[in-house]
Amino acid sequence: MAIPISSINNVTAYGPVNPILPIIAGAGCGYLGTVGGFVVGCLMFPPEELHTSTKSDEKKWNTASYLGGAISAVSGYITVHRFMASRSQNIVAMESWTFEKKRNFLFSELKP
Repeated sequence: MAIPISSINNVTAYGPVNPILPIIAGAGCGYLGTVGGFVVGCLMFPPEELHTSTKSDEKKWNTASYLGGAISAVSGYITVHRFMASRSQNIVAMESWTFEKKRNFLFSELKP
């Protein structure tokens, strides 16, 4: 069920987000996630004997390390991007606007 444009009185609009801060946060989280992934990889795939490791162990540790880094980088970027977007949140009051002005504003904000 659609909401008629004429019945909309208030809209929350988000301003632009500077992409530098989320990228830096994603890089930092990815670095820390790589370390965490390596630790988890060592715990999941311990070496057969103490102080020995094979090439397959190192591949498994690298895989866990890269997965941890990638997951942490993406989640760090998304979290900081959402936080920055919420800080630029504005409530737009449209009670006195005409139908055409409301429609033009909504379509300009909803462009992909």
